Amino acid sequence: MICSNVNNEDTIFKIANELARIRISQRLSQEELADKLKCSRKLIRCFELNEKTPSFLKILQICDALNVSLGALIVRVEYKTPEYGKLTVIK
Repeated sequence: MICSNVNNEDTIFKIANELARIRISQRLSQEELADKLKCSRKLIRCFELNEKTPSFLKILQICDALNVSLGALIVRVEYKTPEYGKLTVIK
């Protein structure tokens, strides 16, 4: 239910807390997860602090690296639309 034509400013993925929680529960450092994803530790940090929003492809790669389902990582997604205001999908 994630639309690629929705502007990043209008789409808020609430994955930061789940990403950190799952990574820590698997006893992985940010550096180790970054190595699995072939990206920087700083990018993982930004995702976990909700400073940057990962692309849908990166979210799928994170799920694969952590061996979790998409539903386990994305707990809540909010869409803001001019016509309807804020719509929230909660798992």
